[in-house]
Amino acid sequence: MDTLDFLRCLALDHRTEARTRCASAAEEDSVFCDFHKVQEVKLLKKYKQYNAEFEAFDDSSLCKDLKTIMDCESLEQIRAWNSVARQKWTIGYREMMLRTRHHDQFFAGGDEGHKFWLSSLSEKLEDLECFIEACDHQAYKLILAGEKASWVQEDYFHNEDNQCSDDNVSEPSCESDRSDMSDDDPYATKRARLISNLIHQLHCTRWILPPSSTSEEEQTDQSTVIAYIFRRIIVRSPNLFVRAHSGNFPDIDSFISDGDMSISELEKLSKKIRRGRNGAISAELIRNAIVDALRDQDDVSEGVGRVSLLGGWVYQKPSDQAMSRAGWDIFHQFIFCANCALMVCRSFEEWMRFQRLTIIGNKYCHWLPPFNWTLPQEIFQIFGIYYWDRWVGKTAVEKIVPKSKKSKVCYSETQDRNIVYLRMSANDRFAQPFMQAMLDAKGKYAILARNVLTGETLHDPSQSPGHPTDLWLQRSRSSFSPAQLRTSQWTITNSFDFGYMDYLNTCNSAAKLKSRFADVYEVAVLDLRFTSNGKFVRDIAEILCHVHGYKNCVDAITGEEMLAVDAGEISTHMCRPPVSGDLLTVKLPNAKYRTKPSTRSVRSKA
Repeated sequence: MDTLDFLRCLALDHRTEARTRCASAAEEDSVFCDFHKVQEVKLLKKYKQYNAEFEAFDDSSLCKDLKTIMDCESLEQIRAWNSVARQKWTIGYREMMLRTRHHDQFFAGGDEGHKFWLSSLSEKLEDLECFIEACDHQAYKLILAGEKASWVQEDYFHNEDNQCSDDNVSEPSCESDRSDMSDDDPYATKRARLISNLIHQLHCTRWILPPSSTSEEEQTDQSTVIAYIFRRIIVRSPNLFVRAHSGNFPDIDSFISDGDMSISELEKLSKKIRRGRNGAISAELIRNAIVDALRDQDDVSEGVGRVSLLGGWVYQKPSDQAMSRAGWDIFHQFIFCANCALMVCRSFEEWMRFQRLTIIGNKYCHWLPPFNWTLPQEIFQIFGIYYWDRWVGKTAVEKIVPKSKKSKVCYSETQDRNIVYLRMSANDRFAQPFMQAMLDAKGKYAILARNVLTGETLHDPSQSPGHPTDLWLQRSRSSFSPAQLRTSQWTITNSFDFGYMDYLNTCNSAAKLKSRFADVYEVAVLDLRFTSNGKFVRDIAEILCHVHGYKNCVDAITGEEMLAVDAGEISTHMCRPPVSGDLLTVKLPNAKYRTKPSTRSVRSKA
């Protein structure tokens, strides 16, 4: 070893992030420099002091029987046992942390005797953690029973839809945790930083619209909703709920700052206050928090429980009523996914209501439909009708050349008709007149309609007097020559009946989502004229506009925008510029409306 290296201090310098070996020279009578010589003695005295306190701790008031803890019905006794166990655990943990730091910094990790001592101390701390966790769970049950809020355990862990949630309850403080021992304790700095970051995360969260784009009132609503979300997360953890409820904290900030939370608990909370797969916040949780935030605090329905927590309330069950427009305005600031918005709707009318405002005035810009939506498609959305079509109206002729030379060449012709699948509210007063208007267009459409809730058939063309006989969806014919093909008989391969309606019910674009509304009429419209799909859809949209009292689609959009302005749903500057009737409107997210010439799909013939 180099002589100069031998004369250097042997301690690791914790004042540097890398914790490298100290560069100072060692004292003549020591292997450490003057600074580390003082630090070594200081740490030695500290962990010896905690060791003496741990060994002399009075265990007479500490319950070490888990069965006794779980059978105890006295909340005060549970809290006393919990407090004593935490006191002893804190002393032992401080001894272990300081002893480990002392030997790592000054004696390269220590000898086997030191490691055996730490192992024995760690086992004692693990036993105390079991007692603490048992006390937390029993206190959790007793508090909920006293508040008549046993629903907290039942509803929040089982009934609430939360695809992103982490249902694991928090563990007792057991990692690099409590840290008020000294100013030079590195964990005290880390804990203070986590507390500051968590409070900042709650007040200035990054998963809503930036404050600059919202009014002062909307920012207040956002903060209130975030507070309700935080309370719902806390109520799922027995360990945190017991401390939050027992401490009578006036607000969330005081609980985070003074709630004696460990570093591991702070880190878990910071991760949970995030949306998505790695967080605990789902669209359903946000919706429930908004409903609770807008609920009248003095208006509690009979049989609906609530528990007071951190300056607010956590309700047993959120209201099943549709969210108000103010609620949807707040929800749009949190959720940018249209499918997530659909999944929290309680009725078909609620879904169509915000879909209407997505089209009219671009109020909910993050839920805009695909950019290639046509004007007729928007008309269905504006008037509260779910629209889905099969762009299949075509004729195809195929020449089939067999591989064997002995076989003849065959020609095959296939025809598919256009079909549109619609869903409309059973409470819509225009639903029945709209269906009747399509039926009055003789020879143009065939309609299947039924009430989803009752299963009642509203219209079946096969049972109507004078019904059309050619209710086919797809037919084909074949021959050995093009001339014979034109005179060959057709074979129907798919018919227009309720069996096909069931197929449409399962394969439409919204069927993959969990929301299945029953308060609707489902209608399938067949094109009997065999026109292009674009004309077929435009004609149906024109009929819908006539039923609502408009001449055409463009007039309908203009009229509905004016009605929305008069109702205070949108402002005048949100209305789109006028367009001519022969243009299709195309929207891009967060952009102005643009137009392009109308295109028609033509029949393809081979």
